[in-house]
Amino acid sequence: MKHPWYNRGNSLGNLGKNEEAIKYFDKAIEIKSDYFDAWYNKACTFSKLKKKEQMLKSLKKAYELNPQFKADAKKDTDFKEYWDDPEFKKLVE
Repeated sequence: MKHPWYNRGNSLGNLGKNEEAIKYFDKAIEIKSDYFDAWYNKACTFSKLKKKEQMLKSLKKAYELNPQFKADAKKDTDFKEYWDDPEFKKLVE
């Protein structure tokens, strides 16, 4: 079952309220620091905001917690702008 703060972050992200969504992902992570879904979706949200460094940091943490996300990020359109970025490529390989 997903945590309510995580669900709230996703809902806000779907509404385009990305800055606010990140706050809720952070709240979920405060409660459960190894909440890899929250880390991954936080990375997606930073990507939408074109905040590359924060995106890479969050994505790296998601990978450390669940390596499956490497395959996901290569296809996830939230990261489309970064698919050709050398740092992104290095992270997802």
